[in-house]
Amino acid sequence: MLEEKLRVGINVRYTSSGVDQEGLIDEIVGQIEKHDLDIYLGPEFLFMFERNITHIYDEKEKGLIFGEIAERTKHRDSLIIPGSMVWHDEKYLYNTAPIISEGKIQEYHKKADGGTALHAEFRNCKLGVFMKGDLGFFDWKDFKFGLSICADRMDISNFIINNDVPLLDFYMLTSCGCTLLTNYVPVRLGGFGLCSDGSSDLKSEVWEATGGYKKFDTLKPDKTIARPYEYKPSFADAVKIGSNEILFNTMEEVHRQKEAFHIYELGINRT
Repeated sequence: MLEEKLRVGINVRYTSSGVDQEGLIDEIVGQIEKHDLDIYLGPEFLFMFERNITHIYDEKEKGLIFGEIAERTKHRDSLIIPGSMVWHDEKYLYNTAPIISEGKIQEYHKKADGGTALHAEFRNCKLGVFMKGDLGFFDWKDFKFGLSICADRMDISNFIINNDVPLLDFYMLTSCGCTLLTNYVPVRLGGFGLCSDGSSDLKSEVWEATGGYKKFDTLKPDKTIARPYEYKPSFADAVKIGSNEILFNTMEEVHRQKEAFHIYELGINRT
């Protein structure tokens, strides 16, 4: 069997309270180009403003952002799932992850609420959450993929089991609070489960199916690149001890110091 070598980059960003959107597209495209990535995966809620900004992306803005990533990477055959965006069309809220390759865009909408409405409510938006649409099945380079957003992580596995569908080559999870579960990574022997989690756990996961019943090996990154950390006083609290005022980091600031970019070198046999 022919083995395909793939370089995978997983972006580990703290997204629970939003992300500074300035320069975000440049960062994503730069990581893909600099590390010559075949697959790129980012966390849920990556495209959501920080908590002190009430703006939520609209449909036009969503199209422009996803479109710019696609346009700037269309010369590559990379698979790019940069993370999810919370946006609205004036009727519903959506939590959507783009699937980008060679300038083309597919979209997967999260089926469960799983925090989408809560994040919107913090930003003065009370629209209902759109929780319909197709499951996240797609092909790339003749490999079979499945994509879930966080709380949707059981749906694909349940569908495959209940409908006698062949197992996947890759299962992808973009998340903020959910990680891979042994019973819900529906990949064949030699296949992989990948996760980017933007919650306080702040981790990437890559599991390889190694044989036996739902047996996986957890792989360590071949390379870890710490994200440049920029202190933000707005995320610090002040406490007065005697006559001294001391600044200390909030938990949010502590989490942001752990942000990193993980690179994995994977090999998968074609069936």
